[in-house]
Amino acid sequence: MTPRCDRLTNSSVGLAIVGAGGFAGVITDLVLRTGGSCQPGVRLVAVAEPDTSTHALRLAELRQRGIVTLTNVDGLLADPTIEAVWLPLPIPLHRSFTERALAAGKAVLVEKPAAGSVQDVDAMIAARDRAGMPVAVGFQHMFDPLTTHLKQRLGGGLLGTVRHAVLHACWSRSQEYYQRSPWAGRFKQNDDWVMDSPANNALAHFVNLALFLLGPTLLSSAAVERVEVELYRAHAIENFDTISLRAHLAGGGTFLVLLTHACRGMRGPILRLEGTRGRLLYTGDGADIEAGGTHERLAASADPGLEVVGRFARMVRGLPDETRLGSTLETARAQVLLVNAASEATPIIPVPAAHIERFENQGENGVAITGIESAIAHCAETGRMLHESGLLPFTRPAGCLDVREYRQFAGPKPGTIIASRDTA
Repeated sequence: MTPRCDRLTNSSVGLAIVGAGGFAGVITDLVLRTGGSCQPGVRLVAVAEPDTSTHALRLAELRQRGIVTLTNVDGLLADPTIEAVWLPLPIPLHRSFTERALAAGKAVLVEKPAAGSVQDVDAMIAARDRAGMPVAVGFQHMFDPLTTHLKQRLGGGLLGTVRHAVLHACWSRSQEYYQRSPWAGRFKQNDDWVMDSPANNALAHFVNLALFLLGPTLLSSAAVERVEVELYRAHAIENFDTISLRAHLAGGGTFLVLLTHACRGMRGPILRLEGTRGRLLYTGDGADIEAGGTHERLAASADPGLEVVGRFARMVRGLPDETRLGSTLETARAQVLLVNAASEATPIIPVPAAHIERFENQGENGVAITGIESAIAHCAETGRMLHESGLLPFTRPAGCLDVREYRQFAGPKPGTIIASRDTA
């Protein structure tokens, strides 16, 4: 998408951020740290934050640095010196704020995931095309030159034909984690789909990355044709905290996803691609490739934040990027589709109390499924889903869904039992 602007390519990009606290504060610090190092440079013009009481000191600091602070986005969107808007907002606000920014003629970087439903992503794509402005999604691995390097080599036959991919991670999340916001662990907030889960929030980066690396062309993600899914819940939340999913991809090959927040430790994420000529093992800090009898270690970017800011600035200006930018709404849609399809394919099974362990870690209350870490490790190694392993007695056979013509998320599978946040 070529931006509609007449600014010189050697002038700095005027950027605004919506939000001042939480992750928006991290983004603000990132732009202030890296903006001057990019080409073109990035200049933080304004921050919009309605909660001026909670963030009073931060907003005062920004004003001292010459940055305009606003209590709503209207003034921000009306400012002609602002070319682009970064939206580190809760999932249910992604579509509406993206549409507003595009209608005002601003380029957009919206945080991950793109939205809570495929129909929301499709509406964002339509709004982008009407506005003629670029939109990127904040999956930071997608901005890393290593990702494009791997994508190019996979397309060139590095591993031959990729038959199987597996992503697994055990990331412990406490009860307090799910109490941090009104949409955490929920299906919806008001009328907007959120679908907050390991696959759609904390570990969405890796689900998205895997689908992108498995895509048939340089700038496309894999097309999923059918899913087999198991969903489980140990926490007192609406949505699942544990997923076992096998996606069958167009052109052959499978993608196995094994993720949980109901565990004691932090293991992974680890993404493994198995091909006819070799294998690729990707972790957050780089990739190991074994192919043709050789081993190769490739490091991820030493400054991923700088990559995001710099490459987005070039995207705003429509400048050529030798490493390309794969973090588009189209590639991000594949991850949203997979999450939606998983919820439509099968109801969430509450884990019986006899198989739940409760513990305290650094003052927070943890919840773990007994044996989940070893079960996921076993399934990742053998290519099995949880119910196929026989290691967890409460598991049930997977639900299935054909998604070749999937266009509309209708909601979770009937039969899901909603847990109360007040459950002990």
